[in-house]
Amino acid sequence: MLRLLALIFIIFFFIPSYSKAEKFYTYKDFKNIFLTKIKKELNWVKGKIVLQQFRIEPENIQIPKSAIYKIRFFSSPHIGSNFMVITFYKNGKEIGIVRLWGYVEAEVPVVVITKPLNNKDIITKEDVVLKLKPLSRLPQDVITDKTEAIGKQTKMSLKPGTILRKSYIDLPILVKINQEIDIIARGKYFVVKAKGKALQNGRIGDVIKVKNLSSRKIIWAKVISPEEVEVNF
Repeated sequence: MLRLLALIFIIFFFIPSYSKAEKFYTYKDFKNIFLTKIKKELNWVKGKIVLQQFRIEPENIQIPKSAIYKIRFFSSPHIGSNFMVITFYKNGKEIGIVRLWGYVEAEVPVVVITKPLNNKDIITKEDVVLKLKPLSRLPQDVITDKTEAIGKQTKMSLKPGTILRKSYIDLPILVKINQEIDIIARGKYFVVKAKGKALQNGRIGDVIKVKNLSSRKIIWAKVISPEEVEVNF
């Protein structure tokens, strides 16, 4: 009889007891806590945070939702493996520790080619689309804005589905070799225009050799449009 009373005493006073109405944290709850905290810490990501793998230890722990908790990361949250420890308290006492691990990926919008493009093609808005791709697998020079690609010239042939990189494109050639152009000479108090011929290909902003058709002199001038180059004095 004394042993039975002692057992009842231990159960009531030393083992935490919860009412039948008490709700407990589930696997889904722990996953939501983990992902919510990760998203808050990685708010710089311009895309979608995805939890690809997740694990909790111990798996079958019972923690009442009425408990308060503190979160601690082993290192700053980042793309890849993250470890979190949650310590739970109730009535001022620690009632449990849960360790969470998750592999985090970010899916960000990048520019993708929609149809075959040949070398030196000019990219139009119909040639590109934005698609979500895993950030950890993307090259450094990936293009994330369609306006950076539209109007540019390809430096190689590109297949549909290709993730567009800055190294794949260039500014289009505006002035072609042997093309007749206007040479605009600007000074502080004057502007003079003369006919000329391009001796080199040139993109916007390039400084190329041109021949003045009147004086027959060869000069250097900056490409400012498909028909004009500029010389400053």
